[in-house]
Amino acid sequence: MPSYKIRYKQKPHQLLQERDASHIVEIVFHFRTRISECAELLVRKLRKHPTQRLFLRKMESACIRFLLVVGCLHAAASQDGSPRAAVLGRAKVEGQGFSVLARNGKQCLNLCNLQPACDSANYDILTKKCRVFTRCSPTTLMQKSPTHIHYTKRPLITEDGYTYHPESDSCLKLMDKVTDFAEADAVCKGQNGRLVSITDPGINEEAAALLKRSGAQFAWIGLIDYRQEGNPLHSDGRRVSETRYFPTEEQSARNDPRRNCWALSDNGVWHEHSCKNRTQFSICQVVSYYSR
Repeated sequence: MPSYKIRYKQKPHQLLQERDASHIVEIVFHFRTRISECAELLVRKLRKHPTQRLFLRKMESACIRFLLVVGCLHAAASQDGSPRAAVLGRAKVEGQGFSVLARNGKQCLNLCNLQPACDSANYDILTKKCRVFTRCSPTTLMQKSPTHIHYTKRPLITEDGYTYHPESDSCLKLMDKVTDFAEADAVCKGQNGRLVSITDPGINEEAAALLKRSGAQFAWIGLIDYRQEGNPLHSDGRRVSETRYFPTEEQSARNDPRRNCWALSDNGVWHEHSCKNRTQFSICQVVSYYSR
């Protein structure tokens, strides 16, 4: 990895002009472990050398400031427009990620918001540790706790295997269990999500790729037309007439009252099936609180 010299007096956009976005992303993942180790070391030093408290406090501030600068650079480099985390409640949450020291909950929230790959963060008021969780990774609600503040952009991911789709800012997973439509819908809701709402070519391509990698031919999606034949309703509440995206063959789109639930094929085409059909997988989607 090339060497970098971060000059704090420069503004993020000035640093961006010196290094391209891909290198800045490398900086974040290279240094986040180092910053965490630095913070842990400072805590141990403070306990052993109380006379050096002022110097070590300055060093702690430098560590946190460096992480904020790098996070800001990463956010500017990605420019993905991802929503900001918000307070979920007082609870202890655990999961995959990394920990850093933060002076208060607000600083912990800012650290998460400056990291595009951060979905949520959990702040321990007593230890001042900010646990930053990576995007679409599973997290577990351990207990309600007055000494912990949890910030998040989306509901808790409960299982491994979700992949991130940036255009919809959502996490997708193929459920490799054969079910009918009602059971597939219940499974996704049980994971704080829904059957995937496919409203544009980008997410359709991503979902079809998940299906193709599994070797299966069809998977249930969040699309039904019980009440309005020919104009199905998405799981996000919109009809295909609103999204103007309906990749189906004429034979599949025929008005048939016995077929009201839709499935995605591995070639990206939608097909209308009987809702009681138990021959296919399903694709779940966990969206952010700011998405449809």
